[in-house]
Amino acid sequence: MPTPPSWWSDLAAHLAEHLHPIHAADVVATTARLILTTTTSEPRTLLAHAQNDTPELVGALIDFFRTHGHLDPPPGLADLRAAARRARRIEATPALLRPRSADSPTSCCSVSRPSSWDYGRTS
Repeated sequence: MPTPPSWWSDLAAHLAEHLHPIHAADVVATTARLILTTTTSEPRTLLAHAQNDTPELVGALIDFFRTHGHLDPPPGLADLRAAARRARRIEATPALLRPRSADSPTSCCSVSRPSSWDYGRTS
C-alpha cells in the first residue's frame, strides 16, 4: 500500500486483540488487497465493496469501524437495545409483580404516600 489509511494500525491492533493471529493476518492482508483494488479507504465505501468482493471481511470491518467511531450505529439501535433491557428486567421480576412492572416502567418506584404519614401536619 502506498499510503496506509489513518486507521490502519488501529485495525491491526483490534484484529490482533480479537482474532487468532493467523486469522487476523489473513483479514489484514485481504483488507489491504481490497483497499488496493478499490483505491479507497473510506469506511462506508470500503464496506460496500467488501460486501460484493470479499463478504468474509464484512463482520470484522463493521466491528472495527463501529468500535472505533468510523461508522455510525444503525438507526434505532439504541431503542432496540433499550426494549431488550426492559424485556429482560420484566422477565427477571417475580411472577406476582410482573403485571404491574409490565404496565409502567416506573410503577414500582412511584409509590404514593398514605396521608397518615403526614403525622398531623397541616398544609
